[in-house]
Amino acid sequence: MKLLNTTWIVRYGRRWQRLFTYPAGGFRHFFLYRSNATILHGLGYWMVDLALLLADVGCLPELYLGLERILLPVKPLRENDGIRYRIPFPGGISMDAIRLHPNPKIKPNPRVRAYVSFHTINYWGDLDRETFLHEMIHIWQFDHVGSIYIHHALRAQRMVPAYEYGLLSELLDRWETVRIWADFNFEQMASLGADLLMHLQECPDDTRAKAILDQFF
Repeated sequence: MKLLNTTWIVRYGRRWQRLFTYPAGGFRHFFLYRSNATILHGLGYWMVDLALLLADVGCLPELYLGLERILLPVKPLRENDGIRYRIPFPGGISMDAIRLHPNPKIKPNPRVRAYVSFHTINYWGDLDRETFLHEMIHIWQFDHVGSIYIHHALRAQRMVPAYEYGLLSELLDRWETVRIWADFNFEQMASLGADLLMHLQECPDDTRAKAILDQFF
């Protein structure tokens, strides 16, 4: 990946935009903030997110990914993987930037089967299509809102429910009222996005699913 290409410069400019937008309450509609119990909790969330946005401006993701490629056995998403997982993936994510890291030594949560470190999917065992799409939504979250996806996803894993958002059929019935950022935590959002993508592979003409997915992409 070329650091100084036009695409990277545009994305880096968006990091500064987020940094100036966020303290003014630009992300206050996110599920984590809407569901917190106290002002103190909300202030704590705000400070963590602000620190992560500053880290983005300081190019911490690029530094981490550079070290990761030197020190860890990561591999690019190969063509046969693309056929297996039925990509291209919508949302403007470059598949050339995606890396796979099988069986990492560090497992942040004993229950997780996979997790994302910016543009790398770390996983144990077989990376099935549903899990792959779930993690790709997390990569989309990183590209869209920056490193705060890490904070929001970790918080979401401690919520009840953490990953379950309900029944897809029920959401499709009320598709006009669904607001992905306000109604779901970041793990529920990833589960919903993966289920919608798989549903559209079976029912490509379902305009309700397309309308909800448009909120992602």
